[in-house]
Amino acid sequence: MLANIGLAIFFLAAVALAYLAYDLNTKLSHYKSALDSANIPVALFGNDSNCFYANDSARGLFNTGELGNYSQVLAAFEKASVSISATRASNAGHQALIGVDTTETEERIASHKQEIFWLTSILDGLSTPLSVTDKDMNWTFINKVVEDMLGVKREDIIGKHCSSWGAGICNTDDCGILRLRNGLGDTVFSQFDKDFQVTTNYLYDENGVVSGHVEAVRDISDLTAKSQEAEELSLWYRSILDAVPFPISVTDENMNWTFINKATETVLGKTREQIIGEHCSNWGANICNTENCGVELLKRGKSSTAFSQGGKDFKVEVASLKDSSGQPNGYVEIVQDVSEVNALAKKVEETANSMIANLRSTSEKLTVDARHIAESTQNLAAGYEEQSAQAHILNNNVEIISSKINSNAEGSESASSLSEKARQNALKGNSDMKEMLESMEGIKEASTNISKIIKTIEDIAFQTNLLALNASVEAARAGELGKGFAVVAEEVRTLAGRSSEAAKMTNDLITDSLGRVENGTRTAEGAAESLTTIVTDFEQVSKLVGQIASASREQSELANELSDGIGQFASVAEESSTAIQGLAASSEELASYAETLNSMTV
Repeated sequence: MLANIGLAIFFLAAVALAYLAYDLNTKLSHYKSALDSANIPVALFGNDSNCFYANDSARGLFNTGELGNYSQVLAAFEKASVSISATRASNAGHQALIGVDTTETEERIASHKQEIFWLTSILDGLSTPLSVTDKDMNWTFINKVVEDMLGVKREDIIGKHCSSWGAGICNTDDCGILRLRNGLGDTVFSQFDKDFQVTTNYLYDENGVVSGHVEAVRDISDLTAKSQEAEELSLWYRSILDAVPFPISVTDENMNWTFINKATETVLGKTREQIIGEHCSNWGANICNTENCGVELLKRGKSSTAFSQGGKDFKVEVASLKDSSGQPNGYVEIVQDVSEVNALAKKVEETANSMIANLRSTSEKLTVDARHIAESTQNLAAGYEEQSAQAHILNNNVEIISSKINSNAEGSESASSLSEKARQNALKGNSDMKEMLESMEGIKEASTNISKIIKTIEDIAFQTNLLALNASVEAARAGELGKGFAVVAEEVRTLAGRSSEAAKMTNDLITDSLGRVENGTRTAEGAAESLTTIVTDFEQVSKLVGQIASASREQSELANELSDGIGQFASVAEESSTAIQGLAASSEELASYAETLNSMTV
């Protein structure tokens, strides 16, 4: 017995060692395959410095089949201009030479060169002069526009101080870079008979540290010309206002003078420069600093006022001024001498008094006639008002009926839509039920196939049981030497019995599932027939609802036409009533005017 156990242990150890050797050989084979497939040369050396392995890429560097030692392989690598990324030594004295592929690095360098060329082309394509300097204000780049302006080449000027530009602001406090460092804004200079504006910003490296400056130069000659043009236009407008013969003054929102014309200078006895910024109350009129001040009245919605000064009467027109964004920014006051106008008004009053007497008798007769017309039109207006009211009542009733019909039509449309949705859902349910029937048929067929497989398993278990029985018999014949084999045969027989029982149980379960699948199939077929009937019924309901909706639409259209007709009638009646009421009102007004005129002539 002990001998058998020892034999078994020896056998298991041999098997383990064989498996370990197989696993190591497999891994070594995988590693060699990986190295052979690499595109870089690899050579491995033992502790005696002799090469015991080289992949295909490394072998291609030798003219002979001999791999040689470490020094020979290293010389072959260097002769082939192969870069060596690493030379490593393990604790056991083993070494390795690994080449490196520089193709990717060269491609990246070429890509960066292409990107730099592309960015340089973009900067050269700009129409704005652009220059870049380092922290010491020495040029590191200028674009083509700067080359053309200065008449130089980029490669000749790189490294020179930016003051080589020769602008009037160079080496002064107005230098763009110095203004940037002092926290100031853009700067300007004139050169080549043009005006330029310089915008300067810092350049930063990848760590966020200032590495230089970039200056963009913009030609603002047109803006300078426009500024001069605006100044000339302003002078032209001031000349126009100075030519106006009556005083004109302009104040800001605080009522301080910002402009007066020549006529105002004459009245106040001061020049424009002397009075700008003073409060407008320095005019000295009796309305200044009172509620009758022109600006104060404008704030309350009145645009004019009047005052007397120096034995004359004046009228003041006031208006609000606004800026380009529409916001109020001041006031303008126009003063006119109305003394002659007031004198003329008195003469007109005297003439009017003489005419009133002649109008007195005429107004009395006009009053009587106007009253008679007013009474007649009022009676006619009352009749039209009653007719208009009845038309409105009828129109309201028709609108209510039309609303109900429209509501019914909308309900029919909604019902038709819901019916169609229900029919579509029933069709989808019928389609899904058919798919489920097909799936159940597939399940039934698969279960039948599984049942056949289980039968095969039962047959295999039965044959295994017979073989195990025969093995037991043979083991019994072998006596003492066959005992161990008999135990194995008995275990195999037991396992075959379990497999047979499990197969039978599985077959019973599949048979039961087949019965349930058949019952489910019959139920699903009945449900499918019911869904088909429902679909047919829904189609009939949908047709009936559609007919109802069509009839409702026709009724709605007729009701709308009737409502429009009655509405037009009501509108005509209302217009007639309004016209007559207007006539009555005019008659009343005429009578009132006549009475007023009569009272005025008394």
